[in-house]
Amino acid sequence: MAATVKFSAITLFCYLLALSHLEVTISKPGGFTLELIHRDSPQSPLYPGNLTLLERFKRLVQVSDSHISHLHSLREFHSQNSTTFNPNIVRPKVIHEAKLYIIKLNIGSKPVINYLALDTGSDFIWAQCKGDRNFFQQTSELYDPKTSASYRKLPCNQCISPGMQCINGECAFAVSYINGAAAKGIASLENFGFESQNNAIEYVNTLVFGCAYDGKGMPFNGKTSGILGLDMRGLSFVNQLASRGVPKQFSHCFVKVADETTARTFLRFGNDIPHRGPLQTTSLVPHPIAGRYAVNLLGISVGAFPLDIPPAAFAINQGQGGCLMDSGSPLTYIVTSAYKTVSNYMVQYFRQFGISKIEDRALPLPDCFTLKEGFDRFPAMTFHFQGADLKVNQNNVFFVVPQQKLFCLTMKPDDKLTTIGAYQLQNMRVIYDVAQMKISFGLENCARDAL
Repeated sequence: MAATVKFSAITLFCYLLALSHLEVTISKPGGFTLELIHRDSPQSPLYPGNLTLLERFKRLVQVSDSHISHLHSLREFHSQNSTTFNPNIVRPKVIHEAKLYIIKLNIGSKPVINYLALDTGSDFIWAQCKGDRNFFQQTSELYDPKTSASYRKLPCNQCISPGMQCINGECAFAVSYINGAAAKGIASLENFGFESQNNAIEYVNTLVFGCAYDGKGMPFNGKTSGILGLDMRGLSFVNQLASRGVPKQFSHCFVKVADETTARTFLRFGNDIPHRGPLQTTSLVPHPIAGRYAVNLLGISVGAFPLDIPPAAFAINQGQGGCLMDSGSPLTYIVTSAYKTVSNYMVQYFRQFGISKIEDRALPLPDCFTLKEGFDRFPAMTFHFQGADLKVNQNNVFFVVPQQKLFCLTMKPDDKLTTIGAYQLQNMRVIYDVAQMKISFGLENCARDAL
């Protein structure tokens, strides 16, 4: 979902400059780290229990499909809001199932533990607050600003963002979504404590967020209380950290799917980002879905063989760029015309080993194959970006389910979008440099990221 609290470039600079004088407690100068919780981890409030490998795989596909549906909503919204929608009133629909990672945090001086869904496509932070009534179910304790000595309302002289309005001396905010969901309340300042490594808590004090008292239609499942926005615009978390002297960049290193329930994953900002090996770099480019992290995809190779896909194929109906680096989705989606070439090559490749495609619509992905005992000659893939190659090893290209004697290509076709998902980025350090508008990546043992 994307809460479009938009600023002009000059207004945003002045606004964040004013906020930069507010207090912040960060353990390392110019750096910040918080822990990401995978939705299926035992540490997650969304933990589904002890699932089989195939059941976990199906859940990854379901989350991915929800996420791509969410992206379609965003794309439609951004293509129409100039003529149909008022961006200060209507926003893309809320799809809670589209969020792969959540954040555990403390709010206020009390403090109260809440969970926010991480959204790289939102430019705002908001959480439900205790009021006369709850506007969506929440099983965790509601944050009550009346019991927090560190809570303050955002002064009306700083209530300058579209979507905010000073009413009766209070800076009110309201967000509404295409599917009828809405949240509204008071734009506020509060101390947030985030779980970091070594079981430490890192604090960002006087963080601007929406203290939501009222609304409707939020399809949350009772476990999460709001959104932590991380895109390139407005009052996103990355921009608010930058206003406090943290370099405007963040990084993740996803552990293998097999380790998700035991290993820890961190989101690192600024000077906390390690540089442990050689990196390749490509530029971030504009995309019709504003605020998202997009790159210019030129081609795809399987093994050592480049596929005959013209670069224009990746930009069909998408404008410049054509490929989103999208860690919110487990799977990769490739625009249909290009995916057919990838699929046909895979069928031909495995046929030489006597391995056939399984024609079964009950399987979670379109390209699944019969697994022969002892077979391990899976091909790797390379995504060729402008000036950089993302080499995806065979373990990140296929999902193998030995019990069912099958394996599947962890990608799907899509008529409108091309995205690189989290499954393809396992054991990969990925750095989003928002200030320099570039993205870098390189191989890393992500299970060691907590050390």
